[in-house]
Amino acid sequence: MSNRPPSALDWFLLFLLAVVWGASFLFIKRSVQIFDPMQMAMWRMVFATVIYLPVAAAFWSKIDWKQWKPLLVVAFCGSAIPNFLFAVAGRHVDSSLAGVLNSLTPLFTLMLGVAYFQMTFTRNKVIGVVLGLAGAMVLIFFNSKSGVSGNAFLPVCVYWPRLVMP
Repeated sequence: MSNRPPSALDWFLLFLLAVVWGASFLFIKRSVQIFDPMQMAMWRMVFATVIYLPVAAAFWSKIDWKQWKPLLVVAFCGSAIPNFLFAVAGRHVDSSLAGVLNSLTPLFTLMLGVAYFQMTFTRNKVIGVVLGLAGAMVLIFFNSKSGVSGNAFLPVCVYWPRLVMP
């Protein structure tokens, strides 16, 4: 890890990652109108496979194939099941709310790591989680409609995607 300050390219790549990550919830919202949740999850897995294939090819010889069972568990728990559940949720919850809820992932990862894997809290980990939650709060409280509204499925919802998706 480098101690150099972030360059303009670093900030641009971070911004690009945020746009791609956030846009996925808008795409899910549109896609579940066409595909059922299982089809949607499978399409996301197909696209992810195609995108990661060059990386897998580059590191194929370094993969310990004796560990195929844990790799399969990670594939299902980290990709297949969440992709399916996000597609199901996309039919019932605003895409912005799904994005905000997904932003809780680092918090739960830190909590599970501490509880089950003897991970220790460090200043940087806590700062990272707090910054992520602060970003989610900005999305909730400073949306384009200047307010928080209700939803039949969850009490807090952000409606900014409705400006993008009529």
